[in-house]
Amino acid sequence: ALPKLRQLNEKGVKITILTSDKFDKEVTKGLNRLATLKSKKGLFGGGIIADNQYVIILLGPEISHSSTSEIVAICTDHVGLSSFASEYFEYLLKDATEIK
Repeated sequence: ALPKLRQLNEKGVKITILTSDKFDKEVTKGLNRLATLKSKKGLFGGGIIADNQYVIILLGPEISHSSTSEIVAICTDHVGLSSFASEYFEYLLKDATEIK
């Protein structure tokens, strides 16, 4: 993913990454040159929002109450869901802690 993030950064794309406060900080080293990094307590799952139009929502096994390591993904370009996902992401970012 790092080469793609670097390529997007060079094209001027604004990248914001929000992680759980339990995420390994070693993994995020160096990413702050390419993206704004923030962490927040209590996050689960993840997702990608592109151009406030395309959304991929990822839910881990703890959400689906599965005993396997399956991840459920929802992908959409539906205007309503994309708008909701974008607003929710901005809401989560408001009080997230910046990682430097």
